[in-house]
Amino acid sequence: MLNILKKYFGYSSFKPVQKEIITSITNGKNVLAVLPTGAGKSLCYQLPALMGESFSIVISPLIALMKDQVDSINKNEKIAAYINSSLDYSESEKVLYEIWQGKIKLLYVSPEKLVNTYFVERIKKLNPDYLFIDEAHCISQWGHNFRPNYRRIKEFADFIGIKNISGFTATATSIVQEDIVNQLGMKNPQIFVSGFERDNLFLNVIHTKHKKEKTLKLLKENLHPAIIYTSTRKNAEELNDYINLNGIEAEYYHAGLASGQRKIIQDDFLSGRLNVIIATNAFGMGIDKENIRTIIHYNCTGTIENYYQEIGRAGRDGKNSNIFLLYDLKDKIVQEYFIKNNFPTYNELKIVYNTICDFAEVAIGTRSQNDIVLEKQFFILLSQQGITKLKFNSALNFLSISGYFEQVSQYGREYFFRFIFNDSELKKYIISLKNNNLKEFILIMLNKFRGKAFLSQNPIDFDKLSKDSSLSKTQLLTHFETLRSLGIITFKKPTKQPVVKMLQERIPFEHIKLDTKNLQNLINNGYQKLDEMIEYTYTEKCRFNYILSYFGEVKKGYKCGHCDNCLKMENSSALSNEYIEDKILLTIHEAKFIVRKNILTKILLGRDKTGSLKSLSTFGSCEQYKKYEIDNSIDSLFSKGLLKMRNNSYYLSEKGQAVFINIDSDLTEVTAEDKSSESVEADKTLELYNILRETRKYLSKKYSQPPQYICSDKILRSIAKEKPKNPSELAAISGITRRMFTKINEEFLFEINEFTKRSSQITKKDNSLPDNLANTMSLINKNYKFEDIVKLSKLPESIVYLQIETIHSYSPEINLSKLLDKKEWDLINSIANSTKWESIKEIKKALPTGISYAKIKLVLLQNEIKF
Repeated sequence: MLNILKKYFGYSSFKPVQKEIITSITNGKNVLAVLPTGAGKSLCYQLPALMGESFSIVISPLIALMKDQVDSINKNEKIAAYINSSLDYSESEKVLYEIWQGKIKLLYVSPEKLVNTYFVERIKKLNPDYLFIDEAHCISQWGHNFRPNYRRIKEFADFIGIKNISGFTATATSIVQEDIVNQLGMKNPQIFVSGFERDNLFLNVIHTKHKKEKTLKLLKENLHPAIIYTSTRKNAEELNDYINLNGIEAEYYHAGLASGQRKIIQDDFLSGRLNVIIATNAFGMGIDKENIRTIIHYNCTGTIENYYQEIGRAGRDGKNSNIFLLYDLKDKIVQEYFIKNNFPTYNELKIVYNTICDFAEVAIGTRSQNDIVLEKQFFILLSQQGITKLKFNSALNFLSISGYFEQVSQYGREYFFRFIFNDSELKKYIISLKNNNLKEFILIMLNKFRGKAFLSQNPIDFDKLSKDSSLSKTQLLTHFETLRSLGIITFKKPTKQPVVKMLQERIPFEHIKLDTKNLQNLINNGYQKLDEMIEYTYTEKCRFNYILSYFGEVKKGYKCGHCDNCLKMENSSALSNEYIEDKILLTIHEAKFIVRKNILTKILLGRDKTGSLKSLSTFGSCEQYKKYEIDNSIDSLFSKGLLKMRNNSYYLSEKGQAVFINIDSDLTEVTAEDKSSESVEADKTLELYNILRETRKYLSKKYSQPPQYICSDKILRSIAKEKPKNPSELAAISGITRRMFTKINEEFLFEINEFTKRSSQITKKDNSLPDNLANTMSLINKNYKFEDIVKLSKLPESIVYLQIETIHSYSPEINLSKLLDKKEWDLINSIANSTKWESIKEIKKALPTGISYAKIKLVLLQNEIKF
C-alpha cells in the first residue's frame, strides 16, 4: 500500500482516516466516506483500484474533473482512462481494449454511459473489481445537487454483478447518507465521517446592510488571493464595478459569460495574474488553487453543504485563511425565492408538459421519436403563460424524475453529421465529383467514421479532425455546409437551447402519476436547510462545532478557539443581541398591537417627544445601543420565526407568543416570594433551590430582566429537584427554552456542581473547599491577579468571579483589592462610591471600556454594595 502511495502519488504517509477507508475497501466492505474538499477522497478509491487484480470503475459527474484526475494519475505511467461523450467510438474502443490487456486499472465513466447497452455489456465481460461513485450525494433528492442519472447506478451494478461498491462525497447530512446507502443497495456499509475540522480556517459572520463598503474594507485588511461569492449575477457585476472603482483589480465570473471568457478568467486566477475574483456558485468546482487566503460570502448560501464546499477552497496549503459571511435579512428572502422557483406547482408542471408536447407537435397516444430541441419560440410560449426559465428547469427536472422526459445533456453542445446517401450511392457520387478537395474530405470522413457515418448522428471533434486532415476549422465547416446544401449529409450545429427526449407516449396531464407528497417533502427540506444556514449566522456557539454537528461529526464540548464566536469576550455583541431581542419581544407583547419598525426603535431608544410610549416597561431600555443594532436584532427575530411582518409593521408569530404564554402562566402560579416550600421534598433540594434563586437574581440584573423571564419558579423547582450534571441534562428539563438555556446554562450548572460537591465533602465541622475552589484559593494566596487566575483556570471571567464570591463567603477576611492593579481598583472604587447607582450597568458606562463587569463586581463584593 505504501509503495503504491509513494510511486503514483508521491506521498510517504496517509492523511487521517485514509488508511482505514482503503483497508475497509480492500477487505471487501461497502464504504460511504464523507470527507470534505481537500481531505484526500480521490486517493481512497484510486489506491484500492491500483491494488486490484482487474480494473475499477469510477462514476463521476463532471467531464472536466475526469480529465484532470486521469492526467494527474498518469504522470508516471498510463494506468487510468475515461469514457464519456467527448470520445468517439474508436477512442472508446481503444480504452476498452487497453483494459482487456490489463494496462488500465482505473476507468472514469460519466453516469450517462450507464444506459448504453453495448457499453454496459462490454464492461460486464471485463469483470471489474470495484465500483466507486464520486460526488455520491448526487444520487439523493435530499442532497444539494441531485442528478437523476445517478439513480441508474444500482441497476448498472446489479447487471454487471459487482458487489464491491463504495461512495464518496464532500457534503452529506445523516439523512443524505442514509439515502445514498439505500439507493446504492449497500449491505452493512462502513460509514466514515471525518475531516470537517479545518484548523487553518478562521470563520466570521458579520451582520451588515452596508455590504459593498464592508467587502472593500475586508479586501484591504486581508491577504489575497480572494474569492467573493454572490448569490446573483447582478450582484457579482455590480460589486465588481465598485471594487475596481476603489482601486482593487477584480473580475466577475458567472454562467452568463461565454465559455472562452470564463476559461480566461479562471486561468488568470489560477496562475496568479488575477488575485480577486467575484463569482456566483458557477465558479469553484474542480478549482485546485492551494493559496486562497480569503473567502467572502457577499450573500448567505441556501445550505450548509454549499457554504462548506465553497469555504473549503481556502487554505489548502495548510496556511491560515480568513472566511467572512456578510448577512442581512434580504439574503433569506433571495434564498426563499430560489426555493420557490426550484420546486414547481401542479399547474406549472401541467403547463410545461403540455407546452413541450404541443411545441413538438406530439398528439395524445403518440411519442416523438426524435430529440426535441427547445428553441427560442418555445420559451416565448412559456413566458406568455407565466413560466420563467428557472421555473421551467425545475419543472423539467421533476418530470424527468417522474419518468416522462430525459434531459439530453451533451446534445446541443456539439456538431453532428450523418451521410444521407447509402454506401453504394455515395461511391457513385465520389466517382462523378470534380471538386478534388471535397472528394478528399469525404474519403477522410469515411475512413474515420466507417459504417457509423451512415447509421446515426456522429459527434464531430473539430480539433482532432483538423489535426488528422490538416484542414483548418473554417475549411472543415465550409465542406460540411457544402455537403449539407447538396443533400449528401445532415449537419447539425451546436445550440445552447435545452434538448429533451420523450420516454413515454403523451397522455392527458390529469392521468400523469406524480409523487406530489415527495415534492412537498423536498420543498420542506429546502426550507429546513435554509433555516439551518440562517441559524449558523446567528449561533453563539463555536461555528466549527455547528458545522461538525451538522455533518454528523460529533465532538463533545468541541471549540475551535479561532472563530469569531470562540474569540468573543464577556459582554460581546452576541450577548447584546440577545438582550435587544428580548426587549423587542417584550415591547410587542406589552403593546398588544402591531408595531411599526420606526415606533419600535423609538420605544427602545427612549426617543418619544409626546410621552405616549413611556408607559411601556421597555421604554429607553436600549438607549446605549445603535439603531442598526436594533434593526439587526429585528431581522434576527424575523429570520428565527418569532416575528411576522405586515406593511413594515411587526407582530408576534405563534412561536413568539408561546414564549409569553409559558411565562404568564407561571406568573399566575407563584408570587415574588415563593411560599410553596412544601412541594420541595428534601432539605438539600430546598437549599439548592434557594441558591439557584440567588443566582437567578444575579442573572436578572446581568440581563436587565425580571427574574421570571430568566427562569420561572416552576422550572427552577424542577432544576433543583433533578440536579442536572451537564448541559444536555439541563436542556432536557421540561419547559426550558433555547433562549432560557443560553442565559442560565453556565451559572446554574456551576452552582449545581458546586452544591453537589459541598454536600458530599463539606460538613459543619469541616470547612474545606472543593478542588476547583481550592485551586482558585491557592492562586489568591499566592498573590496572583484576577486576569492571571482567569488565564490559568481557562474559565470565563464570570465563572471565576462566582468562585471568588463563594470563597469570600467562606473567608470574608480575604482582601480582594490585591486581585486588581491598584490604579484600576482605586478607579472602580472611586466611581462605585461616588453616587447612588441604580445598576451595575450604570457603573460600567461611567468607567473605561476595558474594565469588565467581573472586576466591578469584585469591588462591590469587597465594599458589600448590593443591587
